[in-house]
Amino acid sequence: MSGYGSSFPVRYAAGGSLFLKPLGTFPTMPWTGHPVNSNLKSNWPFPQESSALFRNGYRHLAVGSMWIKQRPRVLFFGLDGLLWSGLFPPFVRRHSEVKEDRVRQMKPLTVSLLGGIVLFLYLLPDRRIPRPPGILVPEAPRQTNLANQAPWGYKGYQLTPLAAFSIRARVLIKEHYWLGREAGLSPMDLTVGWGLMSDQAILDQYRISRGYRRFWWQPRNEAAAARRADIITHTANIHIIPASDELARSLRELHPGHIVEMGGMLVEADARDGWKWRSSLTRDDTGDGACELMWVEWMRAW
Repeated sequence: MSGYGSSFPVRYAAGGSLFLKPLGTFPTMPWTGHPVNSNLKSNWPFPQESSALFRNGYRHLAVGSMWIKQRPRVLFFGLDGLLWSGLFPPFVRRHSEVKEDRVRQMKPLTVSLLGGIVLFLYLLPDRRIPRPPGILVPEAPRQTNLANQAPWGYKGYQLTPLAAFSIRARVLIKEHYWLGREAGLSPMDLTVGWGLMSDQAILDQYRISRGYRRFWWQPRNEAAAARRADIITHTANIHIIPASDELARSLRELHPGHIVEMGGMLVEADARDGWKWRSSLTRDDTGDGACELMWVEWMRAW
C-alpha cells in the first residue's frame, strides 16, 4: 500500500489493535490532555512517550488519537526536529509541556501552603522566660525633654529628637511588623512594664493582648480592676527604631519575660508628603498617640 493512508485492516500502527489493548496503553498514541475517566477532574495525560516522535497534525480526523500509518518522511520528525527536542532524551519537549501544565495546576496549592505557614508562624506564641513573683524592675523610665534639636535623616524620613530617654523594664509582649508604612521605619513594638507590672503575681491577674501598634489589658478580678491608674502609669508600648542593623538583630532576640534596658531618643518622624509620627512624652496617657516612638541607640537584656 502506498500513499498517505490505507484501507481499514492496516490503518493502525503496530502497537496492536484496539480490542487487544486497554485504552491508553498504545506506545504510539500521542500525549493527550483528555482524561480517560470522565469522573476525574485532573488533567494528567497518559505517558505514551514514543508518541513524541510522531506528527500530530491529523488529530481532527475521526480516528481520534490513533496514529494513521504514513510514509516515514511524513510520519517522523526530521533530523532538525530530533535535535530540537534534545534527542537525549528525545521527549524533552513533551515532558516540559507536561511539567509546565503541572506547575500551573500546583500554583494555587503552593500559594495556599505558603500562606498557611506564614499565618501559623504569625500566630505561634512567642517563647516566654519564666520569672518568680516579685517586683523585678523598681525604677521608672528616665526622660529629659529637649528643645530646638537638629533633625537627621533616616530611610527617607526626618527624625527630630524630643527627649533623651532610657528605660529598664520587663518585656510583656514583642510584636514584629512587615506591612504598612510604619513598618519601614519601626519594624517592632515592645510592650513593657516596670514597678508592679514587672511582678509576675500581679501580671497573672490580667489578660494582656496586642492589636495593631497598641495593646490592651483586661482584669481577671475586681481587685485587679481597681488598679487601673497604676497599670497605665507602669506600662508603655514602644515603637522601636533601631539605630543599626546589629541592634535590630539583638532586639529580635528578645522574648516576653526578658529584662531589657535601652537608651536613645524619643522622636518625631516627618515625611516629605506631610505624613507625621510623633512620640508620646508622658506615661499616663492612653489611646491614639499615647505610645513612645523611640530611636534606640543601645540595649542590653537578661
